[in-house]
Amino acid sequence: MRFFLFFLVLLLGLPARAAETVRIAIVDGATQITLAGKDLEVRHLEVGERYAPAPGGRSVVYLAKGEMMLDGAPVRAVDGVKYRSQGFVRVADKPVRGEIEVRPNGKGKLIAINVIPLEDYLAAVLGSEMPASFPPQALRAQAVAARTYAVHKKIGAWGKPYHLGATVLHQVYGGARAEDPRTLEAVKATEGEVLVWKMEPVEAYFHSSCGGRTEDGVHALGRKLPYLTPVDCPCSDYSHTRWTARLEADDFKRLLAGVRDIEVQRRTPTRRADRVQLESKKGRRVVTGVELRQVVGYSKLKSLWFEVERKGGRFVFEGRGHGHGAGMCQWGARRLAEKGWDYRRILAHYYLGSELRKMY
Repeated sequence: MRFFLFFLVLLLGLPARAAETVRIAIVDGATQITLAGKDLEVRHLEVGERYAPAPGGRSVVYLAKGEMMLDGAPVRAVDGVKYRSQGFVRVADKPVRGEIEVRPNGKGKLIAINVIPLEDYLAAVLGSEMPASFPPQALRAQAVAARTYAVHKKIGAWGKPYHLGATVLHQVYGGARAEDPRTLEAVKATEGEVLVWKMEPVEAYFHSSCGGRTEDGVHALGRKLPYLTPVDCPCSDYSHTRWTARLEADDFKRLLAGVRDIEVQRRTPTRRADRVQLESKKGRRVVTGVELRQVVGYSKLKSLWFEVERKGGRFVFEGRGHGHGAGMCQWGARRLAEKGWDYRRILAHYYLGSELRKMY
């Protein structure tokens, strides 16, 4: 039903809630969370509770023998507490707009959730995910992609305590200090715009650089998504999209101890590693390219578009691109914007067949 109502709004062109919000987990798994802010106020998460000033504009929530404590007193509300301030609320050394809820995370620890208007969230995401110095049309394309991704995740997380995390596993969210006048302009210029496929928001994945051709949804994400089809990309115009990594046998020990040979056995149609064989004195192991990169580390293997050979006891990877390669290539978007493409054309290039619709 929620899908039907949401997309009926899109279909009829009726205004959705202007104050659309998202819930972002910015701290998870802590035993103590400190919050601060100008005229900071706090209340218990119970119906009818009112805000009260936090002494000195500072407050601490912590666990003591499994019990949730607020500034030395037990928390009465089962769900936790909520904070607001006249400016930013600072949590985990990150100033954020909106409000903060601190709750039990269901695993014996605490979670801090930032409840923030979607457009405010996007301005900070944009400054965290793409250099603000990129051309305005590239920034606008990123704003639409990030908004679409957030809306899709929000629908998928319906009824859960939060919709997205704050790291690269979702979208990087650096809080208010990641905002910039240029990111604010890009968000405002595209306010409410999302990409849809058959009236549902697409999974608008994006990445730093693809190396010259994007990847499809099946090989990058394990799902066949019709709008994530490989396309040519001009990011290869930039030399820094190529990389070299020199790794030791120990970098692969979680997969196979004492690795002495690595061979790509099968590649995707875009030449990325799909199946990789590792060999040691004790035997062989075949893993997917995705598993290899997850275990070795995304910072060490920047992408799966690589060649590998052993040189002097090390494994030398020569690669191109940075990220999974699916969806919009950020450096490609920059190059297309430099060539005069507007954000609508950029988005249509990377998300084939999708439609740009105004949600509110």
